[in-house]
Amino acid sequence: MASICEALLDAAGSIHLSRQFETRVRWLERRQDHWLVQNEDRSWCLRAKRLVLSGTLLAHPRSLKMLAWNDVPLRSAVKEGVDVGLDTALSLLQHSQTEVRWNLMVDLGELALNGEKLPAQIWLNDAAKARWKVERLVLQPQSDGRWGLVVHGLDSGEAITPQNQSRLLAQQQQRLLNLLPELVQALPVVSAALEQATPLGVMRWGASRPLNNPLPPELQWCPTSGVGFCGDWIEGPGFGRAEGAILSGVNLAEQLHADR
Repeated sequence: MASICEALLDAAGSIHLSRQFETRVRWLERRQDHWLVQNEDRSWCLRAKRLVLSGTLLAHPRSLKMLAWNDVPLRSAVKEGVDVGLDTALSLLQHSQTEVRWNLMVDLGELALNGEKLPAQIWLNDAAKARWKVERLVLQPQSDGRWGLVVHGLDSGEAITPQNQSRLLAQQQQRLLNLLPELVQALPVVSAALEQATPLGVMRWGASRPLNNPLPPELQWCPTSGVGFCGDWIEGPGFGRAEGAILSGVNLAEQLHADR
């Protein structure tokens, strides 16, 4: 996903851009006509006229439990009553629900395909999902000839907190590793590769897909506070999918351009 963002930024051409990856924003502050964005220990700071959120973590109450924060950053930055549009957006967002994923990543190495073609994805039907608590398997050929496998594990329903996250990660990794031989037994070349495969850990996807209460496009841009929203959680074609995220970004860009 980061490489997609980098490619889009590269497409901007000669426009001056400052990039900051692998930094989680914790603090937001609205000062008159600009924003201050800071990380957890305030060792990094960005000043901007406009703020665009492509995810909901800084605006949704789920951050309170998941990260043990005592406030929702965007709500703390702009008090209720200052921006009616933002108040409406945050009110809608707090009711939105998302799916959690535990994605096991495995390096399969080089596969002895001998002309055999592998499916890009294997989706489990409802009965299989209920049995294995897995949504799908994704096979990804790499540029160096190796293959990667990602198993999208479904959530157990236990609330994720900083205190239990390490335990849940270990449990989910072992659970999915134990299931792999049975899940890929219909693909002999992949089954054989498991003997030499290298697990790369589990990625916890805290909001893999929005389920309901999408944000209406007319609330994507809140000019009074200078904050915009885009992502797969915006109402419209492609809601819950990558297409929806891209379309929402285009729509927001048009609103920003019109408000220059």
